[in-house]
Amino acid sequence: MALGALAAGHATSRPTAEHPQQTHVFYTLDANRGQAYWLSSMAGPDAWTRQFFSAPTVGPLPELLPGVTLPVLHQGAPRLALAPPTVTVLADTTLPTGRRLRLQVRPARPGVVSLRLSWPSVQLNGLRVAGHAVAPALLVSSTGYNGLTFLAPGPQGLVVEFDLGPGDAKRLQITAKDRSLGLPAEAKTQPLPANMVAAPGYNSFTTQVTKRFQL
Repeated sequence: MALGALAAGHATSRPTAEHPQQTHVFYTLDANRGQAYWLSSMAGPDAWTRQFFSAPTVGPLPELLPGVTLPVLHQGAPRLALAPPTVTVLADTTLPTGRRLRLQVRPARPGVVSLRLSWPSVQLNGLRVAGHAVAPALLVSSTGYNGLTFLAPGPQGLVVEFDLGPGDAKRLQITAKDRSLGLPAEAKTQPLPANMVAAPGYNSFTTQVTKRFQL
């Protein structure tokens, strides 16, 4: 009787269309290196994600994920012709207190739903986004990186203005990353079976393009 109950419980625990199994994957292109990756928050591939992770590596990717030191499941992916976000210097002014850098940040491909800017922690005397002041203290992070995420940036993007302290006035490294929903159609992935579903989360089943700028 006990063995029969155990077997029945195991059978009912299998994923179904009514109770699907969650899975997680996203595509990222590093425009500076010309290298693309499949990434996942899962510990290992499942039956569906093995099409992306036939021989995966688990480890950090600091250039793609600034400030993230935890290991992540990843494997090389096809390099697709996806335009990276752009960062244009509108004004670069030397001040008695340091340097003021005014930037236009834009997505360069259709369907982008968010843009994220990340930079190593620096002395910020001021920060403005689309003319609105943002308290730099709100961006302090224990990871050594600060960042802002902009939702629905639109094709014109937005203007960001940094007031850098004198110790950091000569350098600013910014990583710009866009995000669109869905995996890239060009990758021709197998469709999800009825008993699996995309896991929730910011990265899950998205396409992202990253580019780093030295300013």
